[in-house]
This record gives sequence, structure tokens and C-alpha cells, in this order.
Amino acid sequence: MPGRYLRATAALTWAQTKLMFREWATVFWSLLFPVLMVVVFGEIYGSKPRPEFGGLRVLDLFVPGLVGIGVASTAFYQVGVGLVNLRERQVLRRLRVSPVPAWSIVVSQIIPGYLMILLMAAVVFATGRLVYGIAPTGPWLSIFGATTIGALSFLALAFLLVSVVRSSGTANAVATGLNMFMMVFSGAIVPLAVMPERFKLITRFVPLTYLVDLLRGTFGPRPAGGLWTPLWVLLACLVAGVALTSLLFKWD
Repeated sequence: MPGRYLRATAALTWAQTKLMFREWATVFWSLLFPVLMVVVFGEIYGSKPRPEFGGLRVLDLFVPGLVGIGVASTAFYQVGVGLVNLRERQVLRRLRVSPVPAWSIVVSQIIPGYLMILLMAAVVFATGRLVYGIAPTGPWLSIFGATTIGALSFLALAFLLVSVVRSSGTANAVATGLNMFMMVFSGAIVPLAVMPERFKLITRFVPLTYLVDLLRGTFGPRPAGGLWTPLWVLLACLVAGVALTSLLFKWD
């Protein structure tokens, strides 16, 4: 029986992965658009260190921030909104009444999103490295760990979104609003160093702020406050997302 469940999980995961990568819009917004943004910001700001950013280049801050945005966008749009669409079409209900256990269905949705996030991060970091010479000062294993923790945390939040939103139209609107709000108030695009003081209080309540801090801290110089705070906040988001989803999630 366990072997049969594992084979079923692998088959579902492979099918979902192929569906995700066959969508040209998914490939463009998750992989090609981030590369375009690196090139645009690189051409605008160049590779000259800025004293207002502690001697760092704009791309040293922007590349990890862009990866953080990609993590949140992939989790909410590709996984979250995608799950709501499957539920509206009664696909989740049909899967749930099949002999496949619930955890197999959940895993088959999480792994493709996680793989897309890893591929996006690799493409963005590689573009920054090859085109503009943006190299991390920390080990790549730390960057991989930070990306993985961020991916799991935001995937858990995406499942929570699916649990409280019923229609795909509403899910799209909520995901768009959340992503826009987090992009502005996380320091991913506008560094916190140049953000007005009255806005900095808002950033403390934005999960993406802590992912961006963690990525920048593993990619570049460690922040003065260390990395424990963003790490624990993201783990808290992961635990809260899993706990609330287990209570609120509906298959139909």
C-alpha cells in the first residue's frame, strides 16, 4: 500500500508539473519576466556602489528582493489561484473521493510550485552573476536554505488563501492586492534605508519583508540585527499557515 501511494503521488506530481510548465504565461511571469527586470534595473542603475546603501550596488539589494517577489508571486498565483481553479472545476473533489490519500494531493501541488521557485531563483541569480558580476558573499547553500524556507512559508500562506477564498476571481484579486502591497512595503523594490519613517512600521507586519531580509543577509553582508528574526518569523508563518489550513481547507 505505501508503495502504491508513493507511485500515485509521483504520477500526480509529474502531471501537475507538466501542466504548470506548459503554460506560456506561467513560464513568462515566473522565469522570463524576472530576468527582464534584472536587466532593466542593471541598465538603469549600473554596477556602481552607492554610499546611501552602505557601499552596495543597487543590484546587490534588488536581485535578492526580486527573488523574494518571485517566491510570493509563484506561491500565490501559480499554486494558490491554481488550486482555487481546480476546486471550482470540481477537480479537487474528484481527487479527494479517489483512493489517493489527501497528503498525496497536497504534495503534488506543493512540489511543482517549489521547483518553479527554485528554478526562478537560479535564473535570477545566474543572470545577475553572468551579466553584471553580482556574486554572493555568503555560501550558496545558505541562499538555497533561505529560498527553501521562504518557499515553504509562502506556499503555506497560499494554501491558507485557498482555504478562505471561494472563487477564482476573488483569489486573483486578493493575490494581486497582497503581492502589490508586499512589493511596496517589504523593501524588495524600495530599500528600507530610503523609505519614509512612517512607512517602516508597516513593513514589520509584511511577511515578504522578512524573506527579503533573509535572502539579502545570506546573499550579501549580514545585517546588524542578524538573521534569526526573519528566520523565526518565516517559520511562524509556515506553522500558522499549516495549522489554519488544516482547520479551514475545503475540497469543494
